Amino acid sequence: MHRRAVLGGGMGALAIAVGGWRPAMASPPGVGIEEPVLFPEGKPVPTVEQILASLPRFQGGHPAYAKEIEKGRRIMEGCARDVAPMAVAQYFATLCGGALNEEYGDDAHLYAQEWPVRANPVIVDFFNATSTRVPNGDVTPWCAAFVNWCLWRSGAVDGTNSAASSSFRSWKLATTEPRPGDIVVFQHKHDAWKGHVGFFISRTAGGTYVLGGNQMPLRRDLPPGTYEARNTGEVNVKLLPDNGKDLKLHSFRTVDGLRGG
Repeated sequence: MHRRAVLGGGMGALAIAVGGWRPAMASPPGVGIEEPVLFPEGKPVPTVEQILASLPRFQGGHPAYAKEIEKGRRIMEGCARDVAPMAVAQYFATLCGGALNEEYGDDAHLYAQEWPVRANPVIVDFFNATSTRVPNGDVTPWCAAFVNWCLWRSGAVDGTNSAASSSFRSWKLATTEPRPGDIVVFQHKHDAWKGHVGFFISRTAGGTYVLGGNQMPLRRDLPPGTYEARNTGEVNVKLLPDNGKDLKLHSFRTVDGLRGG
């Protein structure tokens, strides 16, 4: 789905308030704002390894970007294996909330968000869990890539191998009694092939709490010029209406090994 299309309410008193509210921070020097890496329409998105191999190994125009990729790789390697898929997703929501900044550095929360110019290597790496590596112009929807990567990292169940959220509409078994850790799928009202996908947290009147990637930021009260004010997509928990302006609930999906976390 379009990365600006996911709207919803706050987290409320949800017990799964991963990371809490993070303080407003200006963008650390050089992170995601110089030397843009463009994804031309109709061309495969390069893997993190391919980008790293193409960078010069001397001090020059790209040293900060090489460090970003190496840091992104450390963050990815820090994610646990052999856990429930939603536990994998929670790791990145916790990262986005700032709770891992002490471990990975003051800018670590930025690695679970879209960057304004350069491509976030962590988000790019999510596409390694799919065979769909051709973006739609310069906007690459990544909610399904994120879910597939979490399923792959968990090792509990196979994903769809697709970066299209619609690929989850017929995935495994539909259920009318979802439990935390199941998959929740939304369909776009006007463009049926578009939509959104994430992990089910809980139901509320007229809406569903979703843990997913490519969701609009939780904060709306930051001073102009802060990095988060320009973030157009991140990993978080959002309340999405079942019948919203653009999206409508399609189905809940489940399979043995998926629930929990």
